[in-house]
Amino acid sequence: MYILHLEDDIYKQFHIQKALEDAAFPDFKLEHVTNLHDGIDHIERQINAGKPYDLLITDMWYPERNNGTETDSGNRLIEMVRDNRWNIPIIVCSSVDYEIPGILGTVHYAENEDWENDIVRLIKRSFY
Repeated sequence: MYILHLEDDIYKQFHIQKALEDAAFPDFKLEHVTNLHDGIDHIERQINAGKPYDLLITDMWYPERNNGTETDSGNRLIEMVRDNRWNIPIIVCSSVDYEIPGILGTVHYAENEDWENDIVRLIKRSFY
């Protein structure tokens, strides 16, 4: 399972990475970027190399470019994936409890939620 994670909060990124590592998915590989521009570059590079990501995990608010201010980059990412017909499933993992049609699913990242099991169950149900 080859995953790209788009998240600018280092602590949230670490916790999500740990939850995925603990799940011990076969052939697990995770790449991480902190802004939309780098994420799109990674996605296009992997598609052009014939090795597209199996899954994108994204927050909804992070910078468009390195050292920029947070914008609704998650929505822009979802739109770009759809518009370019990249056919890569997307999970939104956010501290806001979103409902977004047309993506694989959403996970509410909150201390009082069992988000670790939610994200692992969503991936297992969809891929294994």
